[in-house]
Amino acid sequence: MFLAMLALAVVIGLGSSAIVASDQGEPGASNSGETLGQIIVPTPTSESAAAIVVAEPTPTTGPRFQTPQTVTAVAIHAWDPETDEVLIDQAASERMQVGSIVKVATAVVALQYVALDEAVVIDPTDLVDPAIYSNMGLVAGDTLTVEQLLMGLLIPSGGDAAEALARYVGAGLSGSDDPDTARNAFVDAMNEWAVELGLTDTSFANASGDDADGGYSSAHDVSVMAARLLDVPVLVDIVGTASYEFTSDGGTVYTGYNTNALLGQDGVFGIKTGSTGDAGGCVVLARYDDAGDVEIVTILGSELEYNELNQIVVDARWDDARLLFQTIDA
Repeated sequence: MFLAMLALAVVIGLGSSAIVASDQGEPGASNSGETLGQIIVPTPTSESAAAIVVAEPTPTTGPRFQTPQTVTAVAIHAWDPETDEVLIDQAASERMQVGSIVKVATAVVALQYVALDEAVVIDPTDLVDPAIYSNMGLVAGDTLTVEQLLMGLLIPSGGDAAEALARYVGAGLSGSDDPDTARNAFVDAMNEWAVELGLTDTSFANASGDDADGGYSSAHDVSVMAARLLDVPVLVDIVGTASYEFTSDGGTVYTGYNTNALLGQDGVFGIKTGSTGDAGGCVVLARYDDAGDVEIVTILGSELEYNELNQIVVDARWDDARLLFQTIDA
């Protein structure tokens, strides 16, 4: 739906309650350029041998709304992808850790190379520590389809699903069954995709969004990635799913619940959360406004705190989102 608009966006360069930490990638303890007016030089006449008329500078089109003062987020990008209008922009080009929002790219890139019904045998190296990292509860030796792994990736934000997809897809890209080699090849493909989109403030270090040197994105770039996900109907369906239960080919029953606390509220129909000690509270939301048009709202670095049990006890991104919605809808 947004493919043509995003192609244009690349050309012109868009401006730049305790809750279990179910979407975090690190332990809780690790806690628009101005356009000048055209200068017109008329042909000299007998009345004015060298008259120069300077046109008034063309005003730069800025965001329509100001950020509410009480928002805790470091960076915000609210955008209408159909009209290319920026609704709110706060430090939208600042490079930051974005946590599990990286899994948006993981999902889109994976589907460029594999089909939904392909079978993936889970490797022991795909598993993550469930006490620290978000996961879908994969079992080594079990067999799941790519579609089932995408559900585990995007709904409960499974880091194990990210590792499995990166290894499986990367093996085909690299021709190697070595897990590290395969995952590195997949991350290379993610970075190539970012270049194709013109995301100048994005670099991927892994497929899960765990805090890592060399891994970052920006609120603007996250919005563009989210719009690309909205071009893939099966992924739109997945990010709009509140929960799932299915049985794998290996006979394991998997259940998962969406980490998006605003799903189904204020017109929100997706997309992805992220939270780590370095990233803070992050979320990119797709919503319908009162007119039925799609808006993408990216929030990075909202106030977030963990307790000693690695549970989120302060999470301001949802209040930040509601304040932004109220501003946009006013």
